[in-house]
Amino acid sequence: MFLFGKGPNIHVIDIFRNYLSKLNFNCVSSTDFDVQKRITKNVNEQDICFIFTYSNLTKSMLEIYDDIKNRNTVLIIATSNVESPLFINSDYNFLIKNNEKILEDQTSSIISFLTIVMQILYLINYSK
Repeated sequence: MFLFGKGPNIHVIDIFRNYLSKLNFNCVSSTDFDVQKRITKNVNEQDICFIFTYSNLTKSMLEIYDDIKNRNTVLIIATSNVESPLFINSDYNFLIKNNEKILEDQTSSIISFLTIVMQILYLINYSK
C-alpha cells in the first residue's frame, strides 16, 4: 500500500501508515515529497495507492497521479475538488467539503481526512 500527499496531509498519512502497520499491512510513504515521486516507480498493479490532497490541482500531485495511473494500480483519492482529474479518474474517491478554514487564505481537510482514515481502519480491523 502506498500513501501520497503533501503539506499538512503528511500528518494524516503518518497516522494512517502507523495504524496500517499495526494491522500487518506493508505501507510505503515519505514525508519528503521528492521521495514520494521516486517511490511511484515501485508501484505495481497489485498495489493500492491513496492520495490525500485538498485541491488536487498542484502540478506535483498531478505528476504523481499520472505515474501511478500508468501502472494500473487501484487508486483512492480523498479531496475537496470534485472537478479535478484525480477525482474523476480515480477508482474510488472520498469527497471532502470545504469546511476547515484555518486562516484567511488557508483551508485544510485534516479533520475530515482523519475521520475517513479512522473509519477505513475500523472497517479493516473489524471485517476480519
